[in-house]
Amino acid sequence: VRGRERLFRPLLVGAALFVLAWNVTGQIGASGASKTISDDLLTNYPRPLDWLDRADGGKPAMYLGQQIADANGIWLLEFWNKSIHYVWSLDGSAKGPGPTLSPDLLATDGRITQPEGGVRYVVVEPNIDLVGKVIARAQHSVGGAPVDWRLYEIDPPLRLRDAAEGIYADGWSGKNTAYSRYRTPGDRPGYAVVTISRAAFNGNEPTGHVTIRGGPLAVINKQPGLAKVTELMRWTIHGGASRTFYVPVPKPPWRVQVLVAPTFKPALVDPHSSEMRDFGAQVGFSFVEHLPK
Repeated sequence: VRGRERLFRPLLVGAALFVLAWNVTGQIGASGASKTISDDLLTNYPRPLDWLDRADGGKPAMYLGQQIADANGIWLLEFWNKSIHYVWSLDGSAKGPGPTLSPDLLATDGRITQPEGGVRYVVVEPNIDLVGKVIARAQHSVGGAPVDWRLYEIDPPLRLRDAAEGIYADGWSGKNTAYSRYRTPGDRPGYAVVTISRAAFNGNEPTGHVTIRGGPLAVINKQPGLAKVTELMRWTIHGGASRTFYVPVPKPPWRVQVLVAPTFKPALVDPHSSEMRDFGAQVGFSFVEHLPK
């Protein structure tokens, strides 16, 4: 028995050393991979890293976004800036690990739920504008697309000037998008400018049927909605096509809703794409008082 023990002991020790070496090598590899991932994430993040703390003097601030598909930038914003106390989204797409909230629309003047005690500084993504002044800007990257963060010093209470829904940072949307406008210059009527495009595709995707509805805005179940439909436009969109619509709108508040169906997954129609989001079209919104000549 002792002879067998002496025979097998070197094998057991050798196996243990091999496992130990394997684990150490794995830890070193994992550490290197983590550093590479961290470095890659930081290349998409603005400098200085604490730009927000410098801009608001370290006072409590809130992040407000919509259609959040990639939360890495927000997590970095929280990590490097102690002034971020709240992470909210208009559509419930904000991600943890901390608490998040989707504010209610309190009135047709754009007032929304605000943190207890109020907040004076708010970082917003594109497609969201607040009543106040922009005191800082920082550019980060989402999916390879440059995106501007804007820091507002708000004019209390917390109010939206306008906001789009359903649009990703790269401009693409799914089936539904909308644009709510609570203020215009002089509170005058005009035209909602709606741009719809599939210029990036060649027609392998299914034909999209576009429906645009516009009219006065109402608070419906604590969220913006159409009080009634006063304008209705339809279009059929194919790959490579784009079009701009001018939708007559009354004095604010008003709202425009866009439906594009069916949607498609780019990876299923383009062998060079790995994109698995459901796309309708690239949609953009703005406002003008007069039709272009």
